[in-house]
Amino acid sequence: MRISIITVCLNSEKTIQKCLESVAKQTSISDIEHIVIDGLSTDRTLDIVKNFNHISNFVSEKDKGIYDAMNKGVSISNGNYVAFLNADDFYKDENIIEVIIEKLKKNPTDFLFSNISYLRKNSLEKVSRIHTAKWFKPNLLKWGWMPPHPGTFCSRKVFDFLGGFDDTFLISGDYDFLVRAYVSNQINFQKLNRTSVLMSPNGMSQKSLKNKIILNKEVIRSLKLSGLKGSYGKILSKYFFKLINLT
Repeated sequence: MRISIITVCLNSEKTIQKCLESVAKQTSISDIEHIVIDGLSTDRTLDIVKNFNHISNFVSEKDKGIYDAMNKGVSISNGNYVAFLNADDFYKDENIIEVIIEKLKKNPTDFLFSNISYLRKNSLEKVSRIHTAKWFKPNLLKWGWMPPHPGTFCSRKVFDFLGGFDDTFLISGDYDFLVRAYVSNQINFQKLNRTSVLMSPNGMSQKSLKNKIILNKEVIRSLKLSGLKGSYGKILSKYFFKLINLT
Protein backbone atom coordinates (compact mmCIF):
# COMPACT_ATOMS: atom_id res chain seq x y z
CA MET A 1 0.00 0.00 0.00
CA ARG A 2 1.42 3.35 -1.05
CA ILE A 3 0.01 6.83 -0.42
CA SER A 4 0.78 9.73 -2.75
CA ILE A 5 0.64 13.06 -0.90
CA ILE A 6 0.53 16.07 -3.20
CA THR A 7 1.43 19.55 -1.94
CA VAL A 8 0.71 22.50 -4.22
CA CYS A 9 2.48 25.74 -3.38
CA LEU A 10 3.22 29.29 -4.53
CA ASN A 11 5.32 31.72 -2.48
CA SER A 12 4.73 29.66 0.65
CA GLU A 13 7.97 30.35 2.54
CA LYS A 14 6.12 31.27 5.75
CA THR A 15 4.30 27.95 6.12
CA ILE A 16 5.69 25.18 3.92
CA GLN A 17 8.47 24.16 6.34
CA LYS A 18 5.97 22.89 8.90
CA CYS A 19 3.90 21.20 6.18
CA LEU A 20 6.87 19.28 4.79
CA GLU A 21 8.14 18.37 8.25
CA SER A 22 4.78 16.83 9.13
CA VAL A 23 5.15 14.45 6.18
CA ALA A 24 8.85 13.73 6.69
CA LYS A 25 8.22 12.72 10.32
CA GLN A 26 5.51 10.17 9.49
CA THR A 27 6.22 6.72 10.94
CA SER A 28 5.21 5.19 7.59
CA ILE A 29 7.41 7.48 5.46
CA SER A 30 8.63 4.46 3.43
CA ASP A 31 5.03 3.98 2.21
CA ILE A 32 4.63 7.64 1.24
CA GLU A 33 5.29 9.31 -2.10
CA HIS A 34 5.42 13.06 -1.46
CA ILE A 35 5.07 15.22 -4.57
CA VAL A 36 5.47 19.01 -4.47
CA ILE A 37 4.08 21.10 -7.34
CA ASP A 38 5.23 24.74 -7.29
CA GLY A 39 3.82 27.53 -9.44
CA LEU A 40 7.15 29.36 -9.93
CA SER A 41 7.62 30.85 -6.48
CA THR A 42 9.77 33.98 -6.23
CA ASP A 43 10.40 33.82 -2.47
CA ARG A 44 12.40 31.21 -0.47
CA THR A 45 9.92 28.37 -1.08
CA LEU A 46 12.21 26.48 -3.47
CA ASP A 47 15.18 26.68 -1.10
CA ILE A 48 13.08 25.23 1.72
CA VAL A 49 11.74 22.39 -0.42
CA LYS A 50 15.26 21.40 -1.52
CA ASN A 51 16.21 20.78 2.13
CA PHE A 52 13.84 17.79 2.38
CA ASN A 53 15.26 14.51 1.12
CA HIS A 54 12.02 12.55 1.45
CA ILE A 55 10.32 14.37 -1.45
CA SER A 56 9.83 11.95 -4.35
CA ASN A 57 9.15 14.46 -7.09
CA PHE A 58 9.36 18.24 -7.32
CA VAL A 59 8.06 20.37 -10.20
CA SER A 60 8.32 24.16 -10.43
CA GLU A 61 6.60 25.71 -13.45
CA LYS A 62 3.76 28.02 -14.34
CA ASP A 63 0.27 26.56 -14.06
CA LYS A 64 -3.32 27.60 -14.73
CA GLY A 65 -4.35 27.48 -11.08
CA ILE A 66 -4.55 25.19 -8.07
CA TYR A 67 -6.54 22.42 -9.78
CA ASP A 68 -4.25 22.36 -12.79
CA ALA A 69 -1.34 22.00 -10.34
CA MET A 70 -3.14 19.21 -8.46
CA ASN A 71 -3.77 17.37 -11.74
CA LYS A 72 -0.06 17.59 -12.53
CA GLY A 73 0.70 15.99 -9.20
CA VAL A 74 -1.77 13.17 -9.77
CA SER A 75 -0.44 12.55 -13.29
CA ILE A 76 3.07 11.77 -11.99
CA SER A 77 1.97 9.91 -8.86
CA ASN A 78 2.18 6.15 -8.38
CA GLY A 79 0.35 5.58 -5.10
CA ASN A 80 -2.68 3.39 -4.54
CA TYR A 81 -4.34 6.37 -2.86
CA VAL A 82 -3.92 10.13 -3.32
CA ALA A 83 -4.20 12.89 -0.71
CA PHE A 84 -3.65 16.66 -0.91
CA LEU A 85 -1.86 18.54 1.86
CA ASN A 86 -1.87 22.30 1.34
CA ALA A 87 1.37 24.20 1.88
CA ASP A 88 -0.03 26.00 4.93
CA ASP A 89 -1.55 22.87 6.54
CA PHE A 90 0.11 19.96 8.33
CA TYR A 91 -0.59 16.49 9.70
CA LYS A 92 -1.64 16.43 13.34
CA ASP A 93 0.15 13.22 14.38
CA GLU A 94 3.28 11.46 13.20
CA ASN A 95 1.48 8.13 12.81
CA ILE A 96 -1.71 9.29 11.06
CA ILE A 97 -0.71 7.93 7.62
CA GLU A 98 0.21 4.59 9.21
CA VAL A 99 -3.27 4.43 10.76
CA ILE A 100 -4.90 5.26 7.43
CA ILE A 101 -2.85 2.69 5.52
CA GLU A 102 -3.80 -0.06 7.97
CA LYS A 103 -7.47 0.87 7.66
CA LEU A 104 -7.32 0.85 3.86
CA LYS A 105 -5.49 -2.48 3.80
CA LYS A 106 -8.29 -4.07 5.81
CA ASN A 107 -11.07 -2.47 3.80
CA PRO A 108 -10.11 -0.94 0.41
CA THR A 109 -12.57 1.70 -0.78
CA ASP A 110 -12.92 4.63 -3.20
CA PHE A 111 -12.63 7.30 -0.50
CA LEU A 112 -11.55 7.47 3.09
CA PHE A 113 -12.72 10.62 4.89
CA SER A 114 -11.07 11.81 8.12
CA ASN A 115 -11.58 14.90 10.27
CA ILE A 116 -9.70 18.19 10.01
CA SER A 117 -9.37 21.02 12.53
CA TYR A 118 -9.30 24.69 11.55
CA LEU A 119 -6.83 26.75 13.54
CA ARG A 120 -7.54 30.22 14.91
CA LYS A 121 -6.11 33.20 13.01
CA ASN A 122 -4.64 34.84 16.10
CA SER A 123 -3.41 31.67 17.77
CA LEU A 124 -2.38 28.78 15.56
CA GLU A 125 -2.09 26.57 18.63
CA LYS A 126 -5.87 26.69 19.20
CA VAL A 127 -8.70 25.14 17.19
CA SER A 128 -11.61 27.30 16.04
CA ARG A 129 -13.71 24.61 14.38
CA ILE A 130 -13.61 20.88 13.68
CA HIS A 131 -14.86 19.63 10.33
CA THR A 132 -15.89 16.07 11.00
CA ALA A 133 -16.40 13.33 8.45
CA LYS A 134 -18.95 11.40 10.51
CA TRP A 135 -22.01 13.29 9.23
CA PHE A 136 -21.18 12.91 5.54
CA LYS A 137 -23.67 11.24 3.22
CA PRO A 138 -23.33 11.50 -0.57
CA ASN A 139 -26.80 13.02 -1.05
CA LEU A 140 -25.72 16.01 1.06
CA LEU A 141 -23.55 17.09 -1.87
CA LYS A 142 -26.77 18.45 -3.40
CA TRP A 143 -26.89 20.88 -0.46
CA GLY A 144 -23.35 22.06 -1.06
CA TRP A 145 -21.92 19.93 1.74
CA MET A 146 -18.71 18.02 1.31
CA PRO A 147 -16.35 16.02 3.54
CA PRO A 148 -13.05 17.57 4.69
CA HIS A 149 -10.92 17.70 1.54
CA PRO A 150 -7.45 17.79 3.19
CA GLY A 151 -8.55 14.77 5.24
CA THR A 152 -9.68 12.82 2.16
CA PHE A 153 -7.75 9.87 0.72
CA CYS A 154 -8.95 8.92 -2.75
CA SER A 155 -8.25 5.72 -4.67
CA ARG A 156 -6.12 6.29 -7.75
CA LYS A 157 -8.62 4.34 -9.86
CA VAL A 158 -11.25 7.03 -9.19
CA PHE A 159 -8.93 9.69 -10.64
CA ASP A 160 -8.27 7.46 -13.63
CA PHE A 161 -12.02 6.99 -14.14
CA LEU A 162 -13.05 10.65 -13.73
CA GLY A 163 -10.04 12.26 -15.38
CA GLY A 164 -8.97 14.48 -12.49
CA PHE A 165 -10.18 17.92 -11.44
CA ASP A 166 -11.92 20.37 -13.76
CA ASP A 167 -9.39 23.22 -13.75
CA THR A 168 -11.95 25.79 -14.92
CA PHE A 169 -13.08 25.97 -11.28
CA LEU A 170 -11.23 28.51 -9.13
CA ILE A 171 -12.21 27.28 -5.64
CA SER A 172 -14.69 24.40 -5.88
CA GLY A 173 -12.90 21.90 -8.11
CA ASP A 174 -12.61 19.43 -5.22
CA TYR A 175 -16.37 19.68 -4.61
CA ASP A 176 -17.06 19.20 -8.33
CA PHE A 177 -14.82 16.11 -8.34
CA LEU A 178 -16.93 14.54 -5.59
CA VAL A 179 -20.18 15.46 -7.34
CA ARG A 180 -18.95 13.75 -10.51
CA ALA A 181 -17.93 10.71 -8.46
CA TYR A 182 -21.40 10.68 -6.89
CA VAL A 183 -23.33 10.73 -10.18
CA SER A 184 -20.94 8.12 -11.63
CA ASN A 185 -21.49 5.76 -8.68
CA GLN A 186 -17.78 5.99 -7.84
CA ILE A 187 -18.22 7.02 -4.23
CA ASN A 188 -17.94 3.99 -2.01
CA PHE A 189 -16.41 5.31 1.18
CA GLN A 190 -15.50 4.79 4.79
CA LYS A 191 -14.78 7.21 7.62
CA LEU A 192 -12.05 7.61 10.19
CA ASN A 193 -13.29 9.48 13.26
CA ARG A 194 -9.92 11.05 13.94
CA THR A 195 -8.37 14.41 13.09
CA SER A 196 -5.69 13.98 10.43
CA VAL A 197 -4.92 17.56 9.40
CA LEU A 198 -4.57 20.89 11.19
CA MET A 199 -5.68 23.50 8.70
CA SER A 200 -4.65 27.12 8.39
CA PRO A 201 -7.45 29.73 8.34
CA ASN A 202 -5.94 31.12 5.14
CA GLY A 203 -7.53 28.71 2.66
CA MET A 204 -8.89 30.10 -0.62
CA SER A 205 -12.54 29.71 0.39
CA GLN A 206 -11.85 31.33 3.79
CA LYS A 207 -9.98 34.46 2.66
CA SER A 208 -12.84 36.82 1.84
CA LEU A 209 -16.55 37.27 1.31
CA LYS A 210 -15.79 37.55 -2.43
CA ASN A 211 -14.26 34.08 -2.42
CA LYS A 212 -17.25 32.65 -0.56
CA ILE A 213 -19.53 34.10 -3.23
CA ILE A 214 -17.38 32.57 -5.98
CA LEU A 215 -17.40 29.23 -4.16
CA ASN A 216 -21.20 29.11 -3.91
CA LYS A 217 -21.65 30.13 -7.55
CA GLU A 218 -19.29 27.34 -8.55
CA VAL A 219 -21.21 24.84 -6.41
CA ILE A 220 -24.41 25.70 -8.30
CA ARG A 221 -22.54 25.42 -11.59
CA SER A 222 -21.15 21.99 -10.67
CA LEU A 223 -24.57 20.68 -9.71
CA LYS A 224 -26.05 21.89 -13.00
CA LEU A 225 -23.24 20.34 -15.04
CA SER A 226 -23.88 17.00 -13.33
CA GLY A 227 -27.65 17.18 -13.82
CA LEU A 228 -28.45 17.70 -10.13
CA LYS A 229 -30.78 20.32 -8.69
CA GLY A 230 -29.32 22.85 -6.31
CA SER A 231 -30.42 26.18 -4.86
CA TYR A 232 -28.75 29.01 -3.01
CA GLY A 233 -31.18 28.49 -0.13
CA LYS A 234 -30.01 24.92 0.38
CA ILE A 235 -26.36 25.80 -0.03
CA LEU A 236 -26.40 28.78 2.35
CA SER A 237 -28.00 26.65 5.08
CA LYS A 238 -24.65 24.91 5.62
CA TYR A 239 -23.21 28.05 7.22
CA PHE A 240 -25.63 27.73 10.15
CA PHE A 241 -24.23 24.30 10.93
CA LYS A 242 -20.70 25.63 10.67
CA LEU A 243 -21.51 28.29 13.24
CA ILE A 244 -22.87 25.84 15.78
CA ASN A 245 -19.81 23.64 15.32
CA LEU A 246 -17.41 26.27 16.71
CA THR A 247 -15.13 25.05 19.51
